[in-house]
Amino acid sequence: MFGILPLLAGPAIRPPHQFDLKHVKFDVSVLYKTESLAGVVENTVITKAKNAVLNFDKGPMTIRSVRLPKSIKFTSKITKDHVVVTLKNVPAGKEVKVSIDYMVEPEAGLYFVPQNRAYPAMTDVAYTQGEMEDNRYWLPTYDFPDDKATTEGTFRVPKGFSVLSNGKLISKADTNTESIWKWKMDLPISTYLISFVAGRYTAVPDGNFKGKPIEIWTPTGLESWGKASGKNMLNHSFPNSCSEEWKTPPAPLKLLEP
Repeated sequence: MFGILPLLAGPAIRPPHQFDLKHVKFDVSVLYKTESLAGVVENTVITKAKNAVLNFDKGPMTIRSVRLPKSIKFTSKITKDHVVVTLKNVPAGKEVKVSIDYMVEPEAGLYFVPQNRAYPAMTDVAYTQGEMEDNRYWLPTYDFPDDKATTEGTFRVPKGFSVLSNGKLISKADTNTESIWKWKMDLPISTYLISFVAGRYTAVPDGNFKGKPIEIWTPTGLESWGKASGKNMLNHSFPNSCSEEWKTPPAPLKLLEP
């Protein structure tokens, strides 16, 4: 008896990587009503070839503009999977900043949960899950784990919402209609680790560990749940068998209670 075996597609062939990604700086508005996101991302790279071709990964989205410093000549095109920037008369080893203005209703990577489906939280929630190559669906950047960069994110959410992201909180401010949170990560990371969660959260102090303050972020109205889930957390997360290096957190701990 003969059968028909399905043809399995091999791994996608990636275009040549002609730059080192150094820094990813983005400013995004999280739009809950339309489950979409609008923003600008500035990718700072160091070219590895003369007249390098810079390929930035993307999913289905609207690219509104691609900008570089006026001193740099370039052409750009938008393909199904990439924003492609071809540099002209630019040597290897040159730092280049590429700004991409875009809008997206993400098919993956960024997920919206309306409050009527967020039980027990009862708040609109937006959260990311980028591993392994899904951040490209909401953030056009180099989205492959063989390069690392520092990151800096500005998040604009409805007034009263909180945002937790990578690194250190730099600032937070309110306007008449929105809250603006800025986070910065000074250690290089693979871009699939860029992440955020946004909603109505309350930061519940939970003491400190070796002088580092601990906060448990819990949906507003469920603070008691956060306290209960965080109780004795450090005894479980940093058992006595761990080395002192692992038992000493390098920065204030912020725990998220879904």
